[in-house]
Amino acid sequence: MYARSVRLALAGLACVSALFSQSEPKAVEMAQKLHNQLDQLESRGDLESQQKFFHESVVRMDAFRPMTKGRDKWMALQKSMRTKGQTQVQSTQTTVVSAWQEGGRLYEYGTADLKVKVGEKGAAG
Repeated sequence: MYARSVRLALAGLACVSALFSQSEPKAVEMAQKLHNQLDQLESRGDLESQQKFFHESVVRMDAFRPMTKGRDKWMALQKSMRTKGQTQVQSTQTTVVSAWQEGGRLYEYGTADLKVKVGEKGAAG
């Protein structure tokens, strides 16, 4: 097993300059607060508490894995990976770059610095 630092972009490939102009300071603060909580839960491996942060119809498109539709399926995948010893998150820190609210929804993008211990077969193994 080995440790690997991973830098992930949590943004879509939309027109970045237009998104920056929409950023709202209160939305950035709210999104950062939520991510700080998620980062702490992830570092502790507390998957059960993370569930409340995801809508039941969430779609996750993690690198090197098929798209997962639905909170229950995504959480089951996360539990399975940890049970099989494929991955262990050692630390994570998310930085919200821009955020805005529209129609009662919070949109945001930023970066996440992860230190992940990956098993011999890799994260997708």
